[in-house]
Amino acid sequence: MDQNAITSNDFNGDKMVLVEDITQKPILKGNLMKDFRGDLIIVNGGDAPHKPASSGRIQTNRGEFYPSIINAEWIYVANTVRLVCRNGLAFG
Repeated sequence: MDQNAITSNDFNGDKMVLVEDITQKPILKGNLMKDFRGDLIIVNGGDAPHKPASSGRIQTNRGEFYPSIINAEWIYVANTVRLVCRNGLAFG
Protein backbone atom coordinates (compact mmCIF):
# COMPACT_ATOMS: atom_id res chain seq x y z
CA MET A 1 0.00 0.00 0.00
CA ASP A 2 1.23 3.49 -0.86
CA GLN A 3 2.59 5.42 2.13
CA ASN A 4 0.42 8.42 1.11
CA ALA A 5 -2.79 6.38 1.31
CA ILE A 6 -5.37 7.84 3.70
CA THR A 7 -5.59 5.57 6.73
CA SER A 8 -7.24 5.75 10.14
CA ASN A 9 -8.07 3.43 13.02
CA ASP A 10 -11.67 2.33 13.59
CA PHE A 11 -13.57 2.06 16.89
CA ASN A 12 -11.67 -1.14 17.78
CA GLY A 13 -8.28 0.31 16.89
CA ASP A 14 -8.04 -1.68 13.64
CA LYS A 15 -6.36 0.07 10.72
CA MET A 16 -8.57 1.05 7.77
CA VAL A 17 -7.82 2.68 4.42
CA LEU A 18 -10.00 4.96 2.31
CA VAL A 19 -10.62 3.45 -1.15
CA GLU A 20 -12.62 4.16 -4.30
CA ASP A 21 -15.91 2.18 -4.23
CA ILE A 22 -15.60 0.52 -7.64
CA THR A 23 -11.85 0.02 -8.12
CA GLN A 24 -10.98 -0.45 -4.43
CA LYS A 25 -7.80 1.58 -5.11
CA PRO A 26 -6.53 3.48 -2.06
CA ILE A 27 -7.14 7.24 -2.15
CA LEU A 28 -3.97 9.22 -1.58
CA LYS A 29 -3.56 12.43 0.43
CA GLY A 30 -3.94 15.36 -1.94
CA ASN A 31 -5.90 13.41 -4.58
CA LEU A 32 -8.10 15.59 -6.76
CA MET A 33 -11.50 13.91 -7.03
CA LYS A 34 -14.99 14.70 -8.32
CA ASP A 35 -17.85 14.86 -5.86
CA PHE A 36 -21.40 13.70 -6.63
CA ARG A 37 -22.14 17.09 -8.24
CA GLY A 38 -19.12 16.88 -10.52
CA ASP A 39 -17.18 19.54 -8.59
CA LEU A 40 -13.46 18.95 -8.01
CA ILE A 41 -12.26 18.64 -4.41
CA ILE A 42 -8.93 17.78 -2.81
CA VAL A 43 -9.01 14.93 -0.28
CA ASN A 44 -6.65 15.71 2.61
CA GLY A 45 -7.46 13.01 5.17
CA GLY A 46 -10.22 11.25 7.01
CA ASP A 47 -11.52 9.42 10.04
CA ALA A 48 -12.53 5.76 9.91
CA PRO A 49 -15.95 4.77 11.31
CA HIS A 50 -16.30 5.42 15.06
CA LYS A 51 -19.01 2.76 15.49
CA PRO A 52 -20.30 -0.19 13.39
CA ALA A 53 -23.13 1.79 11.74
CA SER A 54 -20.88 4.73 10.80
CA SER A 55 -19.39 5.37 7.34
CA GLY A 56 -16.61 7.56 8.71
CA ARG A 57 -15.65 10.97 7.35
CA ILE A 58 -13.25 12.55 4.87
CA GLN A 59 -11.53 15.92 5.14
CA THR A 60 -11.31 18.00 1.98
CA ASN A 61 -10.39 21.51 0.94
CA ARG A 62 -14.13 22.29 1.22
CA GLY A 63 -14.79 20.78 4.65
CA GLU A 64 -15.64 17.43 6.22
CA PHE A 65 -18.03 15.04 4.48
CA TYR A 66 -19.22 11.44 4.25
CA PRO A 67 -16.97 9.35 1.95
CA SER A 68 -19.93 8.60 -0.32
CA ILE A 69 -19.79 12.11 -1.83
CA ILE A 70 -16.70 10.96 -3.76
CA ASN A 71 -17.82 7.32 -4.17
CA ALA A 72 -15.38 6.11 -1.52
CA GLU A 73 -15.50 3.83 1.51
CA TRP A 74 -13.31 2.68 4.39
CA ILE A 75 -12.05 -0.92 4.28
CA TYR A 76 -9.75 -2.83 6.60
CA VAL A 77 -6.10 -2.79 5.57
CA ALA A 78 -6.07 -6.61 5.65
CA ASN A 79 -8.58 -6.53 2.74
CA THR A 80 -6.03 -4.76 0.53
CA VAL A 81 -3.45 -7.57 0.72
CA ARG A 82 -2.92 -9.43 -2.55
CA LEU A 83 -1.79 -13.03 -2.47
CA VAL A 84 0.60 -14.11 -5.22
CA CYS A 85 1.10 -17.78 -6.05
CA ARG A 86 4.34 -19.21 -7.39
CA ASN A 87 2.98 -19.09 -10.94
CA GLY A 88 2.50 -15.30 -10.65
CA LEU A 89 -1.30 -15.21 -10.49
CA ALA A 90 -2.69 -12.66 -8.02
CA PHE A 91 -5.71 -13.23 -5.83
CA GLY A 92 -7.59 -10.95 -3.48
